[in-house]
Amino acid sequence: MIASLHHLPLRSTLERCRGLLAPGGRLLVVGLARQTTAPADLAWELGSAAANPVLGLLAHPRPHRGPRPAERFPVADPRETVAEIAAAAAELLGGDARVTRRIPFRYTLSWQRPAQSAQSPQPAQSGG
Repeated sequence: MIASLHHLPLRSTLERCRGLLAPGGRLLVVGLARQTTAPADLAWELGSAAANPVLGLLAHPRPHRGPRPAERFPVADPRETVAEIAAAAAELLGGDARVTRRIPFRYTLSWQRPAQSAQSPQPAQSGG
């Protein structure tokens, strides 16, 4: 999921993703989170504010001239913070769900559904 989770209800979407994955399957999210004035958010926001213009200049060395093109996709502000996303992921997916802050203004979430045991019990056979 790339920049899409913030368009959906967080908890029910994580539950649905958990249910859709096959054993051993992976959920990978590159998402947007709501910024706060919490110290951890402020530190990342300052780093992003410094890095973002440099990254933009490297990606687009010539400034865009003219009107801004219309958005071709839905736009929504993120509702949850990184801390809220990490808490929901830990609760719904388990302690091995990993949420990492990224610059600029992003996070990644990764989780792998546990594989089924190699020696799962066999169903009892009826002796007819």
